Amino acid sequence: MPELHWMAARDTLTALANLPRLGLFADFDGTLSPFTHYPAIPDITPRNRELLIAFAERLPIVSVISGRGAPELRDFIKLPDVRYVGNHGLEYLRGDELVVVDAAKAWETKLTGFLHDLEQLPHIEGSRYQHKRITMSIMYRATKDPKAARQQILKMIEQVNGPYGFVFSEGHAIWEVKPPIAFNKGTAIAAMIDEFQLNGAIFLGDDITDVAGLDTLRQLRERGKVSSLAVGVYSERDVPEIRAAADVMARDVTDVEALLGWLLDCLPVQN
Repeated sequence: MPELHWMAARDTLTALANLPRLGLFADFDGTLSPFTHYPAIPDITPRNRELLIAFAERLPIVSVISGRGAPELRDFIKLPDVRYVGNHGLEYLRGDELVVVDAAKAWETKLTGFLHDLEQLPHIEGSRYQHKRITMSIMYRATKDPKAARQQILKMIEQVNGPYGFVFSEGHAIWEVKPPIAFNKGTAIAAMIDEFQLNGAIFLGDDITDVAGLDTLRQLRERGKVSSLAVGVYSERDVPEIRAAADVMARDVTDVEALLGWLLDCLPVQN
């Protein structure tokens, strides 16, 4: 599949912008916010914040979908009219209420046990555990040797996982520990397309966990369910799966700003 820059899809974007019910979905880290090293706090760029505000006023749904917990995501972005979907689609905020997928609730206690067992093993300097109720992240970008840390952490989580049965996935210098249930960013997007009766959808993402969202938009389009555009974002490391799943690519977070700004200008003038 050729890797096209998003400007090659301006006709598609214009058509999507003129649909009566378009939804905008985006990953956070590396898409709306530059990557940060722990303990730095990530922040959506000022321009992307302005754009989300504008889209939220004019579209049926604007959603930020992340591996982070939904409340944490809201605390970072601080916009009231955005749907925050966290834990890779396993939870979302509806007002102040945290809604957790029923199938995930049973795994909260198991994850507490998994983390307790993991903490009995030697800690790798510079790595960080983040417990998110039903999933956890192990970040190692700040370690002295991330390549070695990657393998060490994988061995550690495999060592303690036997009694629990979690599944693991990778992101940018991160291991994700998740329940083995069929929910991801793609299922979350599909559910919101149904909930808001959308006839158009755009998703932007840069990491391996975003592939499910990109794939879902393409599959729904091929089935005639919704018009869509799957936008991959180049990141600090090459992610071939993103390039393979995306319809078009944006160069970086600044280029995401350019794409969203162009799309906003294409929306019909409100009376």
